[in-house]
Amino acid sequence: MQETKKCNKCGKELPIDSFYKRALNKDGHMNICKDCFNSQYTDKQKKTNTELDKMLNVRNNSNIKPISKELSSYTPRELIEELRSRGYSGKLQITHTITV
Repeated sequence: MQETKKCNKCGKELPIDSFYKRALNKDGHMNICKDCFNSQYTDKQKKTNTELDKMLNVRNNSNIKPISKELSSYTPRELIEELRSRGYSGKLQITHTITV
């Protein structure tokens, strides 16, 4: 008989292989199933990306506006530190325009 576990989020009784491994838990698996974890993670990512887009005044992927006035005075290193202090993570591409 296959071992099962109940998901704390959706309440379904699922096979143990429907849960990601986590060594800190007594049974070695997370308390929420893979489906619930993935939906929770993608929802959080969408929210974070939306907040970051608003902060950087991004209209859409093809038409990126300059960084907001508040952050435009930062050097790239300072900008990274500021974003980290605000809880952002991920990839940020910065382009520089130099007029000669």
